[in-house]
Amino acid sequence: MKDSERSEEVRETQRMWDEKIKAAIFDADGTLLDSMPVWNDIGELYLKSIGLLPERDLEKRYIR
Repeated sequence: MKDSERSEEVRETQRMWDEKIKAAIFDADGTLLDSMPVWNDIGELYLKSIGLLPERDLEKRYIR
C-alpha cells in the first residue's frame, strides 16, 4: 500500500469514528454490568468454535 493510500485510509477511519461514536463508557469494576459469567464460559465456547473438545475439568484445573 502506498503512503497516499494509507493516509486516505487513516482519514476515512477517523471520519467514521467522528460520525458514529458519540460517547464511551468504561466499567472496569463491574458496577454497571456484571460480565464475569461471560468470562467463565468463554474458553470452552472458543475451543468448541474451532472444533476442539475441551477437557471436562478444564476450568477447575486452570482457574482458582
